[in-house]
Amino acid sequence: MIRLLLARHIRWLRARWGSDPLHPAHGTVISDEQADLLLAQDGPDARWLFHDVDPRSRDLTARITRLRDDLDRIREVLLDADTPAPLDVLASVFDLTDLERDSLVLCLAPRLDPAFERLYAYAHDDVTRGCPTPALAAVLLADAPRASPPDPSDEPAAPMWWGPDAAVASFGTGRPLIGFGLLRIGAGGPGVPFTGRPLVLDDRVAEFLLGVNRTDDAVTGLLGEIRTAPLAEAHLTLVDRLAERLRGHPSPVARWPVVSLVGPPGSGRRACAAALCGRLGLRARAVDAAALARLGWAARAEVVRLLEREAALCRYVYVIGGSALDGAASDDGRDGGQAVAADIHDHEQAAALRDLAARLRAPVVVVGTRRWDGDRDVLAVDMPVLDPPLRRELWTRGLAAARRSAGVPPEAEAEAGAGAGAGAGAGPGAGAAGTPGGTGGLGGPAGPGW
Repeated sequence: MIRLLLARHIRWLRARWGSDPLHPAHGTVISDEQADLLLAQDGPDARWLFHDVDPRSRDLTARITRLRDDLDRIREVLLDADTPAPLDVLASVFDLTDLERDSLVLCLAPRLDPAFERLYAYAHDDVTRGCPTPALAAVLLADAPRASPPDPSDEPAAPMWWGPDAAVASFGTGRPLIGFGLLRIGAGGPGVPFTGRPLVLDDRVAEFLLGVNRTDDAVTGLLGEIRTAPLAEAHLTLVDRLAERLRGHPSPVARWPVVSLVGPPGSGRRACAAALCGRLGLRARAVDAAALARLGWAARAEVVRLLEREAALCRYVYVIGGSALDGAASDDGRDGGQAVAADIHDHEQAAALRDLAARLRAPVVVVGTRRWDGDRDVLAVDMPVLDPPLRRELWTRGLAAARRSAGVPPEAEAEAGAGAGAGAGAGPGAGAAGTPGGTGGLGGPAGPGW
């Protein structure tokens, strides 16, 4: 497809260049003919008039149309089989327009065939410019026969692109290609305008397009897996209710309300967060507060963008809080210099986590002893301390799971479970009371539970 688009565009360029006898020396001289061409401001109408009257261009247009139809049919087949191509996955999760989607292919092409670098340089009429640019992408991918512009009152979900001039806006920081770091805009040298600066495909995105999906090395040190743990029936009921509230978001980059799981340490906050993600087909990842705080404020903007992209590509939900927020929110009786140092440490980490949760365009679960309080909507759930009946149920389920993994026969498992249940009933009490109810859109289930 890219070769055909380039071939058609190059025919137009050669027709223009043919009227300039000094074109081979254009790097050192600006001829009268070239000045006249620049003043004429030939736009899409002139290009498409040429494509209509030039027999070779008409043939290329027909081939491009057939190829697009074939690609659309293949795309539908893959989508129906629930095996979309990586390119279509990116287009879906980041809500890309057709031009933005095809721009990724334009930037990937030189990685697959170095000949595209020279073809892009030829199209730019500059041997030093072997990368695609916003201007070249707009001409190749958005140029179409002029028609009546769309009605602005339609208020579409995505901005309207009409012709190459408007298409350049696809590469602004407010659009997903640049905003989520799928592409970046290169420097391009002094005096080079935005439209002439190189478009560079991110290595992580290039790997994804080629079928390799692994977390970006730049953020792996910030993330950790959350181990699953046995949950009692009351926990599972709560997780199911939360999952029902959160279903229906259009993509993994949608901003959930912050899910705030409120309770003391040991109340199962992270286990419920992991179970919630499993219900929704997502993957829970804990954010290392200490590593995040060490980055400093200036470096976090890039980290936020990378984490947003990883949430979409890897279907991550970020679980933040725990000891960092608990320590900053509590008075643990520390005295003197140790107290000052510890408080500063806790508050730096807590501030980093709060900043991250406020800025991330990605699903976030906050675990802490207090309800999350920020600019984003909050769905808060109280997690009371476990009482003896619930502890007994958890011990029984945990032992049963351990015995099954060790290959213990079901009969022996049942006997051991009964014995463990009897012993657990005489165990220690529940400890401190749970946090007050009514802190969010969902309360804990009636009776023993979170």
